[in-house]
Amino acid sequence: MVLRVYQAVLRLYPAGYRAVFAREMVETFRQSMEEARKRGHLTFVAFVTCELAGLLNGAFTEWMAKWTAREAYLTSPCARREVIELPSDVVAIQGHIDHVLRSMEFAIAHHDFPKARFYSDQERIARTLLERLLRQNELEPAP
Repeated sequence: MVLRVYQAVLRLYPAGYRAVFAREMVETFRQSMEEARKRGHLTFVAFVTCELAGLLNGAFTEWMAKWTAREAYLTSPCARREVIELPSDVVAIQGHIDHVLRSMEFAIAHHDFPKARFYSDQERIARTLLERLLRQNELEPAP
């Protein structure tokens, strides 16, 4: 039920933001919610209350960013680009790196620094693997 409420509030975000971040936000919330539930009822209620308040605040912030930035909203160099000519294993690892980076950003935003360090380590491992694959395929690494 709480997860459904979270997903409903997430619909208040701009569609472009949801397209990029919603899946990882829901998955991270689900994992964190299970951890909070294990710590007791009061911890769980406090966690859900803070997360939903933060989600509402985030929705307002994203709409303000979208209205003020207009065309520049969510168009950073980090935005996902479709690459057709790369081998599927390279594309898969790049997708994994994108996911890990978004998860790390979410963890940092929620002050979960142990999890952020974990994702940082995962990113480093994935980038090393990506560099090896690119060398094997004689391709240039992405920035």
